[in-house]
Amino acid sequence: MRKYLSNKKIGLYLIGAILLISFIFLAWISHVWLETEIASQLFAAIAGAIIAAIMTMLLLNKQSESEELKDRNMAVFNQKQDVYHHFLEELHKILQDGEITIGSKDKNGEIDTSVDELKDLIFQLSFLQLHTSEDTIKEVLDKLVDIIQALNDYNSSSEEYRQKNAPEFYSRFSNSLFCITAILRKDLYNEESKPIDENQMKSILQECDLYIERSNLDRVELQLYFWNELRKQLAVKGYDIKDSDKDFTQDINEYYARARNRYRWYGFDFMLSGITFRVEIDNHYYFGIKRPSENFQDEKICKTFEKMVGFIKTPWWYGWRHSASYDLDFWNLNSEGFKQLNNSRMRATYIGHIAEEIDAFAKNFLREYNKAANNNEINS
Repeated sequence: MRKYLSNKKIGLYLIGAILLISFIFLAWISHVWLETEIASQLFAAIAGAIIAAIMTMLLLNKQSESEELKDRNMAVFNQKQDVYHHFLEELHKILQDGEITIGSKDKNGEIDTSVDELKDLIFQLSFLQLHTSEDTIKEVLDKLVDIIQALNDYNSSSEEYRQKNAPEFYSRFSNSLFCITAILRKDLYNEESKPIDENQMKSILQECDLYIERSNLDRVELQLYFWNELRKQLAVKGYDIKDSDKDFTQDINEYYARARNRYRWYGFDFMLSGITFRVEIDNHYYFGIKRPSENFQDEKICKTFEKMVGFIKTPWWYGWRHSASYDLDFWNLNSEGFKQLNNSRMRATYIGHIAEEIDAFAKNFLREYNKAANNNEINS
């Protein structure tokens, strides 16, 4: 569009120059050869037409400049609007988990650069700076500093403090965010926008009786969550859990009560074609196929476990094993998985992975067991 308008402007200037030269040429001819009244009238008419054409050209040129400016302003406005909306969306993603994550060292001492939210935020500010003034950027930065400081203060405080002061934190957080929105709105629409009053927001939040979920559970709560959530997720997959409503609190308290002669080997069962599949705990949780009594033999089940890798045979178990990928040592509490279990946003997903692993082993067992049963029928 801009190139078209530029070419159009050049064309108008060219036409104007031609008309001006024509006017001068006609004036010279009329002076030299045409001295009659008719010739004078003819010249006057032609001269008037040329002057009108020149005026029209000037007006069109002014109009084209106005259209070009209007189109440019509209393009700039649309671009700024997209950039501002995208900035707020990205800010929401970065702050969603309550902290700004930057590259950190993993257990091997290597820098994990897959997530660097601080770098993402800096890039978003650079996009913002491309489309706004220095004063606007400074105002936005001041409010971002307030948000980050509020997050740091909140995350470094105790569980009790966070629960007590949740309305104050969220009102402070929301006020800074609303101020950023007001700053961008003013720059975009040239309209003053007053953010929601911080005290009013605090009053509203206090009436909501906010509850802040604890990020870290103690060892009893962790294990209780493990048993309850695992049973729930296996039930969703269609397994009929025996004593599905059992409360494990007493078992867990006794489990941690003493180091010698410990209370253990509790868990839950579900049936696979009349066969007992059990999840149980010693130091670690484990799972497999339990015998109905000590040293009880079922040839089809024994043949099935000959084809299954990683299972251990004992007098009470046809085969049991620890998790291949999600092992948890509930006695020493030093397994990597406890990082996920202590994260309120990740713990259900982590238990979901365990449920999927158990589900896969159960289905694999049934598949191999049915093959063994069919082979026995054929041989007989």
